[in-house]
Amino acid sequence: MQEAVKFLTELREKLRNSGSTSCQNKLDSAEQHAVRLKLVEMPPFSALKGGWLPAFGVQSWDIGAEWSIKRLIGGMEPADIVNLAAKEIEQNSVVLSEVSNIRGVIIGNIERISENSWIYPDHAIPEHFYQERPATERLYNQHSRNESAALVIKYDVSPAVIWPESEKDIEKIFKINRILSEERDDFRANVKRALLLSSTGEVDIFTRYIINEENNILVGKDELLSKISRPYSGPPHSIEVSDFRLFLEKLQNFRKPESLWLAIDRMARSRINIDAEDKAIDLGMALEVALMHNDPSPNQEINNKLGTRAGWLLGSTVAERKIAKRDASHLYSARSDAVHRGYITEKTLKNYNYSDANLFVQKILLSILQRGGFPDWSDLIFGGTNSS
Repeated sequence: MQEAVKFLTELREKLRNSGSTSCQNKLDSAEQHAVRLKLVEMPPFSALKGGWLPAFGVQSWDIGAEWSIKRLIGGMEPADIVNLAAKEIEQNSVVLSEVSNIRGVIIGNIERISENSWIYPDHAIPEHFYQERPATERLYNQHSRNESAALVIKYDVSPAVIWPESEKDIEKIFKINRILSEERDDFRANVKRALLLSSTGEVDIFTRYIINEENNILVGKDELLSKISRPYSGPPHSIEVSDFRLFLEKLQNFRKPESLWLAIDRMARSRINIDAEDKAIDLGMALEVALMHNDPSPNQEINNKLGTRAGWLLGSTVAERKIAKRDASHLYSARSDAVHRGYITEKTLKNYNYSDANLFVQKILLSILQRGGFPDWSDLIFGGTNSS
């Protein structure tokens, strides 16, 4: 490994003489590429040749150069850089943190919500979470840093580097990456749903990016900036953390959850829509998805079925069931007006209020969630309590 130490020592002198504090300004792109080509031929960096990073789906041969240059600029001795690289390449594992910005909720303390995930309130989000963002994300938030919390998911990638022997092996690498990402996507979506059920306002998890907190060599770059959703416009709401924990647990364990997820997501859309008609359509769809689940004849007497099922789902007395049936009918009338007329009539508006309808649908979804599965509707409307 002495060859690498000598090369980095010479490179350090060149960097010092350039008089700049930026890696990009010290070396132009051609010079950086030359460093990559030379360093990858020297142990321990040569071990990265032919490898792939399954967490990022990219090749590993060139990751040592930028990593080494950053440490040289930071004052680390060349021998220490080489020894650290050798150690981390031999260990072949890395711990990453996926950070997702949350808007719309207020929490007071850092909350651990699973073995490897936390929600940070705005005042406790570590500053380096912002410094490590991709440049486009930092630029975006110079004008709009109004997130109220952050979801942090830590995860191990081991092995961090894989050396494929064929194209099929490379396909497996990308499959591993997709599975890892999809598992986090599913958990993040359920966190958002649990927050929505804990609040009456908008909730948005609007970006995500990976932080290499350990500065491990076995990471391609600080990735990945996913989509930025529509600008969040509503005020944040305080939530009961105990409720959120309960809802998240039940969402994780709900039987055949796809329809419930769709209903919650539609309720979420209704909260970010501006037009009353769009709100009514999405909220009405949420109600219909929730109460018409697994119905063999969903197009027959929908209004009556929605009201009857809502009544037996929420009410414990005749009076309470009539109120639920009435509220379902008012919402469905608003939805029908919006779909078939393009506007909500004055007659319908006398009985329909979005805030009340939002709370009503939220109660429906929470009642289904608490059961752990969708009820058998034919059983429920005759006074039963069975879940399917």
